[in-house]
Amino acid sequence: MHHLALLYRLQDEWLRRDLGLLCGVYEELAARQPCWLTCESFEFADDLCLRLFLLDGDLERSRAQLRLLHTYWASLPERCAGDPQVATMTRADVDRMPTTRVAFWNPYRRSWVLPGSRPSVGSGRRRPR
Repeated sequence: MHHLALLYRLQDEWLRRDLGLLCGVYEELAARQPCWLTCESFEFADDLCLRLFLLDGDLERSRAQLRLLHTYWASLPERCAGDPQVATMTRADVDRMPTTRVAFWNPYRRSWVLPGSRPSVGSGRRRPR
């Protein structure tokens, strides 16, 4: 299965602050629990400025309903050295790269990891969408 991938290089001065913004994105995902979207964020082991955001789901719906995710993506050019690159790739492609997963949202398992935290799992009840 192919996913939308956003590859970007942060400016040095944004490294620490970007994790705070990314944490907000995943807090929003954990709170809203969109069943139509899967997200994962990675950093490269050999270049901590290089990041990868992997998304599988309805991009237009994401833009309309997830304000922090939309804001994070829209403001990336201000924080990046160069333009973010958009591509399609499989999760297996990412597994072959020297990356570390720093955050994720998985609607099928109702689990998530915020940057710098341990995995969390939601309650067994599904909230209405």
